Amino acid sequence: MKSRVKVKGIRLGLKKVKKITGAALKAGAFNVMSDILENAIRKAPLDTGTLRSSVYHNPLEPRGARSSVAEIGFDTSYASAQHEDDDSGFVRSESGDGIGRKYLERAVDEARSTALKDVAKEAKRILDKGYAPS
Repeated sequence: MKSRVKVKGIRLGLKKVKKITGAALKAGAFNVMSDILENAIRKAPLDTGTLRSSVYHNPLEPRGARSSVAEIGFDTSYASAQHEDDDSGFVRSESGDGIGRKYLERAVDEARSTALKDVAKEAKRILDKGYAPS
């Protein structure tokens, strides 16, 4: 007795898994980027609002077969000093609300803990819909 496996069916199944995984990774990464952006804005020092309103982002761009890169930043002449230097002369919040230096770095660190959950959530959403992107 011979055992046979339909390779064509397995290939199609693997292609579908690859598409779902790719879509989940892309959607999850977008969600993580959005969370970082919003969180960094909330954590940035607030005086006149110029720093917070200078935030920018460049969308995810594929870099090689296995990674994508996005850029988030603040575009003022003093953004770096605000981020890195306690002595930049700007008022820091002492209310415990998280506003102050390292606002972007802290937002990224916090997002690391939820990144995989976001991707898994997107994969579940895609599978629950029965949707496989083309």
